[in-house]
Amino acid sequence: MISSNSFTVYFMEIYTELERGSSAEAPLFFFVHGKAGHKDIMRIFSRGVPEGSHKIFVQAPYPDPRGGFSWWDTDLASFPATQFTQAATALANAITSVPLQYGIAPKTVAALGFSQGSGILSHLLLSKKITLNALIVLAGFIKWPDPVPTQLNDQKIFWAHGEHDDVISIARAQSDIAQLQNLGAQVDFIFDPVGHKIGTSGMRALKSFCSSLDDESYDASSS
Repeated sequence: MISSNSFTVYFMEIYTELERGSSAEAPLFFFVHGKAGHKDIMRIFSRGVPEGSHKIFVQAPYPDPRGGFSWWDTDLASFPATQFTQAATALANAITSVPLQYGIAPKTVAALGFSQGSGILSHLLLSKKITLNALIVLAGFIKWPDPVPTQLNDQKIFWAHGEHDDVISIARAQSDIAQLQNLGAQVDFIFDPVGHKIGTSGMRALKSFCSSLDDESYDASSS
């Protein structure tokens, strides 16, 4: 069963589409696309989550001149802080509101972000605007908040990256992973000999990671 909804914050809409799981308490996975993407492009990764899970596909608010939608404009001379903050606030509101809006009560909540999608998700998680049992970074990066957290308290993170990625370098990924580990995060990572995408080994590892997530209690009110 598919349901859709939108959330308006700062006069912008975040569009979400739900594929319901097998029960109200089934695990919930958010799918957040990258630059010039759209909600349906993330469906390829849905095969990596356990059967019977709730799946919510999220679409960014800003039309991109290349086609699709983006979370912020990367073509400007300087970083668009206001634009980013508005999109991040809208996404956080959607993530924290969606379970109640759709009438589900998942025990486990995780989010998958591809490229730019992982940047905005990581920023929200590390600045404590959202709570997740696991963050899944796919060919992505960490958008570090200011201030950077001092302790991540065993936060679960999965990271799959291409060794030949010419958009987000493997060196950037390795640096972010090392900093996350130094802060106490539990980071499972895998590198494949591919470009800006997820390889076969990465998909297998993603499926294994998602299947292993414990049914930890999720509390949206703590974000």
